[in-house]
Amino acid sequence: MCTANPPFSWGTSVNVPVPPGAQDTITQRPSLCFNPVGLYDLRRHLGALPQTPGIYNLYKRRFDLTDIAWFAQGSAMKNDIIQNDRFHSEFKALRDGTPSGDAGMDARSKLRSKVLDGVFDMLGLLTRGFGGTVFAIHVAGTTRPGSPKDPQYVKANVFFPDHLLCEEPHLRTVLGNMVQQFIVEVSIPTIMQYECCAAKLFKLKLTLATDLRPLMQHRDFPTASPPSSCNFIFHSCPLTATAAATAAAATTTAAADDEYLVNEYTSSQYKAILGDKERELEECHNQISELTAQVSALMGEHDDHFSDHFSTTESSISSTTAFSNPTLILNTHRPSPNVTIRLSRLQSPATPTSRRVASPFSTPSRRTPTAAASRLGPNSQKSPFPGFQNSGPSQFPHEGPSDNAGDPRSSATTEDYVTFLAEHSLSAQATAIMVIAQHVPMFSWRGVLLTVGISDKVVDELMGLMSSVFLHRT
Repeated sequence: MCTANPPFSWGTSVNVPVPPGAQDTITQRPSLCFNPVGLYDLRRHLGALPQTPGIYNLYKRRFDLTDIAWFAQGSAMKNDIIQNDRFHSEFKALRDGTPSGDAGMDARSKLRSKVLDGVFDMLGLLTRGFGGTVFAIHVAGTTRPGSPKDPQYVKANVFFPDHLLCEEPHLRTVLGNMVQQFIVEVSIPTIMQYECCAAKLFKLKLTLATDLRPLMQHRDFPTASPPSSCNFIFHSCPLTATAAATAAAATTTAAADDEYLVNEYTSSQYKAILGDKERELEECHNQISELTAQVSALMGEHDDHFSDHFSTTESSISSTTAFSNPTLILNTHRPSPNVTIRLSRLQSPATPTSRRVASPFSTPSRRTPTAAASRLGPNSQKSPFPGFQNSGPSQFPHEGPSDNAGDPRSSATTEDYVTFLAEHSLSAQATAIMVIAQHVPMFSWRGVLLTVGISDKVVDELMGLMSSVFLHRT
């Protein structure tokens, strides 16, 4: 173990190892980054209480947690929007502040364990001090090298009050199903995205041919680790393990639903249901007409380019070639389920849907479409342009300096966006672009825009304008 080099002195005997890369001079507080060197320099700023010898060594784990919390403050309030081939700035700072190779991996792994333990300790304090219940799931961005992207190769760190499991044993099955769904729907796409970014950023080959055994499977919620704590390590199950049971349950449910629908819709209620749907559709037509009038008044000088398009918004929604197949978006990377639902509803009036019964350890059911009249949201009457809000907070608040500072596109206005569409003959696709901007994750915009026919030559500039107009309006 090496010690700090002169001229710095702790003023007392402490057990603080010097991380690789630390310098004699201490980095100033505003320039500190979250990595072992940044934590070391922060502690050198704070000192080790030399006036009370031995106190730092006695409570070192508590001091370590406070140092981490110094960097964590405000992180939950950030909502940085990054491209699908980028990592957060904190990720890069952590890697830059650790050695390469196995030494760096070991340092980051130990620091991750400290952060995870600290987060779970804070959640424990939250539940003990204020009551209530917290359920937290964390899955790392990577798996064992070469392992398939299947649930049985993924593990999750879970926080849940252990005493509730003792009081309500049935919660083990409920929580196990929730963790399984989280791994399938969220963690595996996240791992795939991580590897895609890492392959480009670090020039890594992550397709190693290996024969790894899957992790020991947990059919139920595991026991706490360590015992009687609130910490759990959950190993996921393969989807095929319950595929047969899920298929059988789905078949039985579908048959029962079909019989129910036949009995229901051959009754006198059928006409009443159709009447309700027709009224919903008429209300949507009225909303479209009002929006068309508002758009015409707003666009002013651009009426020549866009008045014809927005006066026929209703017909373009149902006839746009890019959305003639509602499943088109599903072929892109990590789409939003609501996109397909909305596209389906834009093509035809809402129709009765069958009831669905969730099965343990199966993929979660998609959300059922709401009434057609609610598609445009409560503020639709106030918006002069589909997808834009006149007032109210931004959907993506950002605290601190913007990542787009100095980018001329970050100050783009609706007028710039409209002019761009006109200059590049994209007026007919304005509705499709609006749906993509509002309901597809930003890191998937490029792939979806290319899929619906946007030229590769203009897609980057279009994405910048979409980000400014749809995401950064306040």
